[in-house]
Amino acid sequence: MRAKNRRNRRKRVHGYAHRVPVAVFVVIAMMMLIGTLWVKASCDAIGMEIHRLEQVSEELRERLLTEEMKWNRLRSVDRIRRSLASSGIRMDWPGRDQVVVLSDVRSWQLADENSTFGDDGDRYAGVGRMGGYE
Repeated sequence: MRAKNRRNRRKRVHGYAHRVPVAVFVVIAMMMLIGTLWVKASCDAIGMEIHRLEQVSEELRERLLTEEMKWNRLRSVDRIRRSLASSGIRMDWPGRDQVVVLSDVRSWQLADENSTFGDDGDRYAGVGRMGGYE
């Protein structure tokens, strides 16, 4: 009989056996809750940063359009003519005999071979006329 009691004593559990699985479940649930809150906070922060950068992008796009309009106004033919007239400079479009067209690499090589240097070190190209512009 004594051997039977010893064996049974070893199998007996002292205390509450169901507390450990419940505690593990609660710890895992809390970790998942904290992880979910962390992911949500990160997503909210990224969303706010995206919104801020979109606003900056829109402001820069508006500034770009404004600057392009200003540049186009400055580049307009009428504006250039008025500026030249106010400076006393008379300019016309080049005539057919003043146009030189370099159409391929061979023309560039000819320009390098025929170039000369002026007194001040400037380089002058001696390029001949092409047939279509005479």
